[in-house]
Amino acid sequence: CQGNELKLKSLWLQALHHICNDHQNCDYGEVELEDGKQWLDPSSEAMKALRKKLFGAKWLKSMNYYVRNRHTGTLENYHNLKLVYTPKRIGYKNESYISRGQLTVLDHNRHLNRPQLKRKDGTPVFSSSFGKRSKQWYVVPVPVPKTYSYIPEMIAKTMWRRHLKPNLKLKPRTETCMLAKNIASKPRPSTEVLIERHTARAKLQFDVKQSTTVDVPPPQVGQSFADELSESDEEENRNGEDSENSETD
Repeated sequence: CQGNELKLKSLWLQALHHICNDHQNCDYGEVELEDGKQWLDPSSEAMKALRKKLFGAKWLKSMNYYVRNRHTGTLENYHNLKLVYTPKRIGYKNESYISRGQLTVLDHNRHLNRPQLKRKDGTPVFSSSFGKRSKQWYVVPVPVPKTYSYIPEMIAKTMWRRHLKPNLKLKPRTETCMLAKNIASKPRPSTEVLIERHTARAKLQFDVKQSTTVDVPPPQVGQSFADELSESDEEENRNGEDSENSETD
């Protein structure tokens, strides 16, 4: 669409005609469907649902954000690189965390837009990957390896600055490490106390279970379980009739 929002909307809405086998406004000619596929009927329910989605006011207003193909892959690569320098499982001082973040930015900016790796015969190198959403295989260009040529320069400048200021002293630490040994919000009791609590809790659960258990008499010899249920139902009915008679009296 060359950065034109109106052109992008026009191309997007042409999809309704394309899937109905109407290619008058398309840049190509007739299209042959693959085996097992059919064109949509313009008056079908599926077409109505698709038209409702494509013509959504909220979606059409947001199309100006896509005229220049703002892909977030580069930003995602930066976040993955930051996890290499600052893993989440490790606690850092404030100064250390800032320094590691600066190293992440240097690494990302120095190796951004690297050229594609080529073999000795000049052919470009690709790697294959499988998409979870599309369920299709695709190729990804392989960039040249990172060189980290800026690291020796940084070390040399650091050593030279130290040479110019031999009396330079390090600042004392202004904060202590606040990383806890575990996620507990209270100190851990002794093992003996924990065992005593566990035993008391298990005994309490056993006593409650015994107090709520109802003893059911076994059925008489020669009496089935169904007969026993029918007798209990008859007894409940008799009790209900007796209570009604007593209320009437």
